[in-house]
Amino acid sequence: MYNQNEVDRFYLRQAYKFAKKSDDPSTQNGAIIVRDNSKFDLNNILVYGTNKFPDGIHKLPERYSDR
Repeated sequence: MYNQNEVDRFYLRQAYKFAKKSDDPSTQNGAIIVRDNSKFDLNNILVYGTNKFPDGIHKLPERYSDR
């Protein structure tokens, strides 16, 4: 069986990968929802996402957060 800390780190790395796809590099957020967090399995990820601009909004530098 896997150590729960190892499994948690695995899924945290997956969320981080999705965060890197964010439209705004200063507010990168990623999230995943998994079926069973007790095992390593990419097929176990039900939903994933990142923060994006709404449809129809152009990705212009002045729209990025200045934090």
